[in-house]
Formats: sequence, C-alpha cells, structure tokens
Amino acid sequence: MPTTSAMLTGLAGVLAILGLAVYLFGIPPEMKHQISKIPASDQKEVKELKNNLGDVGGGVMQNPIGEEGGELADKLTSPFTGR
Repeated sequence: MPTTSAMLTGLAGVLAILGLAVYLFGIPPEMKHQISKIPASDQKEVKELKNNLGDVGGGVMQNPIGEEGGELADKLTSPFTGR
C-alpha cells in the first residue's frame, strides 16, 4: 500500500504535467468557450486567479535562490562541459 508521501508526490507530478501541457500547448478552444459562458460575477474570480498565477510565475522566474542554484550547478558541471 503506497505511503502518504508517495501519493502526494504522484499528485504533485500529475499537476505538474497538466501545468506543463497547458503552458506548452495553451488552453483548448473548447475550454475557452466554456469559460466565456461563466457569469460575469464568476469571471472576476477567474481573472483574479489568472493574475495571481501570473504573479507567482513571475516571482519564480526572478527567484535569486534559484538563480544562485543555477550558477552553482554551472560551476560544478563546467569541467565536464568545457565552459
């Protein structure tokens, strides 16, 4: 029987794959059509969610710890890559 951490890891993996698919291929036209049918009061919540996700995405891209991690990985692999 799988442990809780294995189940959470699997769920996180599925969500990551779905997010990557939406990022690479965009939202399908059928889903866009369904979203446009949402009442105006609910559309506000969808727009706020989109803005919040965009803010989080921008914050991740400008993460100084991640940048330092990349620089460290570059330094460690430079003897192997010849850079």
